Amino acid sequence: MVSIGIHVLWELLLLSLLVHVVNAGDLRPSLLVFTSVHREQALDLWALTEHLVAVRGYEAVVLAPEPFAKDFRQPAISEPDELGREDSRVGFLALATYPSIAFEEYQVDSRGATHELTGILGFYLANCASLLTNRTLMGSLSKRDYTAILGVATDPCSTFLADKLKIQRRAAYDDGAATSLLWGILLGQGLSTSHVAVYGTRLGGGGGMSLFQQIRNVLQYYRLQLWYRRVYEPRLAAFRQRHRLWALPAPLVPGSEGGEGEQTRGRGGVASGKPACHLRGQVVITGGDWGLLEPQPLPPSVKLVGPIRAQPAPTPTMPAPAAGAGAAGTPPTAAVETTGSGTASLPLLQPPELAAHVSGAGTGIVIICFPPDYRLPLRALLAIAEAVIDLKQRIVWQAAEADIARVRQLYLPLRHARHVLMVPRVPLQELIMHPQVVSLITAGSVQAIYTAVYAGKPVIAVPLNAAQEDLVARLAGLGAGQRLSRQELEGGAASYRVSVAIERMSNVYSFTQSMQLLSRQLRATLGSRSPLERAAEWVDYTTSLDEFGRQYLVPRSILAGSNAGSDGGDSGGGGVPALGGGGGCMSPFEAANAAAYSVLTAAGLGAVVLLVLVVHVCTRVPPPPVRKRSHAVLKAKDD
Repeated sequence: MVSIGIHVLWELLLLSLLVHVVNAGDLRPSLLVFTSVHREQALDLWALTEHLVAVRGYEAVVLAPEPFAKDFRQPAISEPDELGREDSRVGFLALATYPSIAFEEYQVDSRGATHELTGILGFYLANCASLLTNRTLMGSLSKRDYTAILGVATDPCSTFLADKLKIQRRAAYDDGAATSLLWGILLGQGLSTSHVAVYGTRLGGGGGMSLFQQIRNVLQYYRLQLWYRRVYEPRLAAFRQRHRLWALPAPLVPGSEGGEGEQTRGRGGVASGKPACHLRGQVVITGGDWGLLEPQPLPPSVKLVGPIRAQPAPTPTMPAPAAGAGAAGTPPTAAVETTGSGTASLPLLQPPELAAHVSGAGTGIVIICFPPDYRLPLRALLAIAEAVIDLKQRIVWQAAEADIARVRQLYLPLRHARHVLMVPRVPLQELIMHPQVVSLITAGSVQAIYTAVYAGKPVIAVPLNAAQEDLVARLAGLGAGQRLSRQELEGGAASYRVSVAIERMSNVYSFTQSMQLLSRQLRATLGSRSPLERAAEWVDYTTSLDEFGRQYLVPRSILAGSNAGSDGGDSGGGGVPALGGGGGCMSPFEAANAAAYSVLTAAGLGAVVLLVLVVHVCTRVPPPPVRKRSHAVLKAKDD
């Protein structure tokens, strides 16, 4: 009987252990995704979330404003205050929408970079207020326990939402439009000046920054710091006070030392060190690539993964002609090289009139494609129509249906122009891979630029805001494109400029050669791992951290967990930073670039000395003039 009882207990123990293992295996990371109000970044986050759900088995809830619901593949749910759920093979994906005003991204008054940042910040806070005051939706979100949150790096609402729902692990995404100077500013963690002085837009293949460029970068950085202190920080503090949002306490690192302060008693009387200043940050996954960035030491929390949606999705393809087929008269190797994409198969284009228009092109194809949320004024539409009417290349022009009707009504020659096709939607990623495409006219958005870089097609870019100005300047500096100002385009004076730019793109091969060089560099950088996989790995790393985690931001003086998360050779930014690598740990002059700050200090002292001399000369009272005495007066005085 005793042996039977022991055997039964042993079987029960094994059964309970098996149930525990099965239940533990069913625990999947739960991710809350906040898409913010930028359309391109929202689509990038949606693609990353779909990858996490389908491949890595995540349970994801995507929180998006109503204007973006139509852009996602999954239809919006009927009631915006409830969570919709879509079961997947591995994980599940839920979409929650909330009422919001459509963000007119390219209509912000851009009289200056800081003025534009202030306008965008105001819309961020207004959108966040409408989200946080939606009690039904917030109640539905608070019923779940989330492992981590994935938001937008430049939108403070991601942090507010994480504080509201008490989510400790946080990852953020940026499409690469923001510079590394702005990453630290907008995250409120600061950058050491050694990062700042060597950052810039000067191109030249990795050469050292000029002293003038370093001084300019330092001055620009402290100008943004002033904006952060006087505008950004007070408005966020007032928003927290109004909506009663209190930041979660920073995780305490046990045994911190090296100047972090005296130890304090934590919960249960256990000694714990003060929070390290680096712990205020979060993982920032950016879709930029070194091909369009000057080599620079990134902040330790910024991870460079590459453009997420630059590579087109797999589509049905038309088989390439056989090697012995002499109809085309072109060898297979030449056919592969002319595509620019490394494949000998062409995607099937839709709609059919687009495929027919492209197939008959013998002198090249020019694509005109601006973002859907940017509407060209009538003068710009007529200027572009006048510019392309006499070109020999075939034109594929994406425009809204209302704009197509207006242009055809007001500009009669366009009705009979067979080489111009105006359609409401252009499959850009499939069409730009066509070997006959010679150039692309688009905005300076990150998605459009990297799509053209991936395909190796030169670009005529129109920067629509201050963030796009820098990216377009880099592209033009590399000789892979041309810049057309927004004022020229919208003012109606761009007809001649557009026609000349298109002719230059078609006749000057150096533009195509430079862009193909960038394309090869981008493909070599991506290698066998796609940007989606790299971004997913950093999301996995974030979800696996404990409450004392964020080892990738802990200084080397803190030995606990200092060897975790290092992937410096492949993902932009190493695992463990050196001392003073962000968070305001060091005073500005401790991590300064010596040459830049020496010149700044000398210039400041020289200006002060010059000012003192000018004031002294202008305010000095001259002595009274000495009267000349005559010889007779002096003789009489002597007598």
